Amino acid sequence: MAAYPSVEEKKFLELIDYFLKFAESALTADGYLWRFRNSRCRATKTIRHGSFYSHSQLSLTNCILMTYFWSMYDVSQAMVASILDLDVGHTLSDWFNLHRDLCIDWARDNPARVGGPGHIVQIDESCISSAKRSRNRNARPVRTRRVLGGIDTQTKDAFLVEVNKRDAATLLPLIQRHVLPGWFHKVQVWTDQWAAYNSITAVTGLAHQTVNHSITFRAVNVVHTNGVENLCNQLP
Repeated sequence: MAAYPSVEEKKFLELIDYFLKFAESALTADGYLWRFRNSRCRATKTIRHGSFYSHSQLSLTNCILMTYFWSMYDVSQAMVASILDLDVGHTLSDWFNLHRDLCIDWARDNPARVGGPGHIVQIDESCISSAKRSRNRNARPVRTRRVLGGIDTQTKDAFLVEVNKRDAATLLPLIQRHVLPGWFHKVQVWTDQWAAYNSITAVTGLAHQTVNHSITFRAVNVVHTNGVENLCNQLP
């Protein structure tokens, strides 16, 4: 389905069209620029002004194609360099890193939120060890990360956040940030019996139930954290 501009986007485009004219120009590498419609104003702006590509020396076509190829899961930097006739070096690597950092910043500013009225959200933290193969094929742990994860049992939407500590001061604000509240029908949060979770209801207003992990049998028709544990187990 095609994505149509919102009312706000249409108003913004109309405002641009009122003040600026899209014109051809031999003075810019892209061949076009924005020119103010007021005849007494000779100011111009490049079509890249204020954009992600404003400081790049690459052609605009290559910039856009590079973004497109970067967004594809199975395209290597060497393949992109070959297609766009670029050198595999710092330029391409830096651009790929910039795209990655931009997505990281967006994800940080727009956190995934799960839950909602009447939903159940399972929450758990997990310790993940990255391993590096040595020459004798033995795996050596090189880094250990702790991740807080949550999954909506109804929608299967999930969130994962790397954490440095597993105390209440660290975990509870993250739960409040990532779990949508319910008004008439509260969200139920299911966790294990780690002490940091004891104040979930007091701090976040979410209904809270716990599972006792000392019981080996975990039936799916009672409180459990099977779903979020499976999610964390899939992490590399």
